[in-house]
Amino acid sequence: PGDWKLVSHGSSSDTSHDTPFADDGVGAVTTMGVNGSQIWVGTDKGLYLYSTSGSAWSDGPVELAQGNPQAAVNDIYVAHDCVYVATEAGLFLTEDNGGTWEKFDGTGDTKAIAGYHDINLDAVTIYALTEESEGSATYTIRCYRHDGAEILAEPGYPPDSYAWIEGLDTDPLGNLWFGKWRWNADDGWDNPAAIDDAADNIVRSMVSPEGLLYLQTSAGKLMVWGKVGD
Repeated sequence: PGDWKLVSHGSSSDTSHDTPFADDGVGAVTTMGVNGSQIWVGTDKGLYLYSTSGSAWSDGPVELAQGNPQAAVNDIYVAHDCVYVATEAGLFLTEDNGGTWEKFDGTGDTKAIAGYHDINLDAVTIYALTEESEGSATYTIRCYRHDGAEILAEPGYPPDSYAWIEGLDTDPLGNLWFGKWRWNADDGWDNPAAIDDAADNIVRSMVSPEGLLYLQTSAGKLMVWGKVGD
């Protein structure tokens, strides 16, 4: 493992912070999320927390699952002071800045998460690419209530999708994106024709806050499909 640094880029200077990763055997940083003064860092050896207000790291990886503090972290999503963490041990949520964690029932290895905030209903829904049952090694996409207490829908996989697509995202209209496929509760999965005509396989889709849809191909090319809803 290398000597990892957390670097903040300011308008006039950069600041570098040491990390405990080398001592803990961290081999990869997989994802990050920011909630106010808290920086959540997912690694192959667990979840770490850095406080910008206290300029300090958590004392080792955060124990999400009892007895398994080093569960690999795959994805992080932050919304309304809630932090969602997708790990190989399941999907976890904290609503009190990491004081306590709750696991979404029935989730095992969770590859990706995304959320959608309906401003009209002031409600957040969470999408997860997770095991059908813990330890099953077969995967599905589910839509949960924000606290994980209820499965609202189970989109499953779209037809002819690729096993290596592991990223989820939502657009401002509430559609879920998985590679080149789009899902909503009214229409189910569809594959917009303009995307289907792309020469390369789409392995990841990302939506900007303005609604621009970016598509990454298996060849590493990044394309802009356009603005969702136009």
